[in-house]
Amino acid sequence: MSILNHVGPWTEAEYLTLGAASNHVELVNGDLLIGALPRPWEHDLARSIADQLAPGAREAELVVGERVTLRLTPQRIVVADLVVRRPPADSTGEEAADSDDVADPARDVVDVSDVVLVAEILAAQTRLIDTVTKDHLYAKAGIRWYLLADPDPAGLVTLRWRRLEDGRYVDGAVAGPGTSLTLSEPFRADLRIDTAPARSIRNVARTAPGRTR
Repeated sequence: MSILNHVGPWTEAEYLTLGAASNHVELVNGDLLIGALPRPWEHDLARSIADQLAPGAREAELVVGERVTLRLTPQRIVVADLVVRRPPADSTGEEAADSDDVADPARDVVDVSDVVLVAEILAAQTRLIDTVTKDHLYAKAGIRWYLLADPDPAGLVTLRWRRLEDGRYVDGAVAGPGTSLTLSEPFRADLRIDTAPARSIRNVARTAPGRTR
């Protein structure tokens, strides 16, 4: 199905026909939000976080996945940079905390009921979406833990841990460069990210995601 030729609000079924192309397209209340593909530094940063979450997730029998297509409601499907979730019903358990698991939107949409933690990598072109729109959508969907990785133009990364209270996220621990973020819930983990590729961060185009019907 062509995005440009579509008329009227999008449904979940129509969205899923986009297949792999929807890896940077999200469905929110009938509108498509079209974002930029993740830059290499974003992928590397997400992979580093996933690798550090992996041991604790594995002990808790959870799965770590990158670029996960996440159904919040039938009309709200987003692509999260990183998700920690319960394994699929047909899983053998061997795939738990496998950060190579990249969801194929056409066949692997994770339901929010299986998600215990979501994380986003902040960049110029996604900051508003991740800190406002997705903050609201994730809270509304009841995801208890929200992790933000916030690199500055020099490549120094701050980790911000947020927890759900009374239907909204409140700030928890913050770890700046050279310090560790220690988690006790939903499993134990120690996260430390000192730098991200500064040149790539500075070169991110400062354009907002598009919207289409």
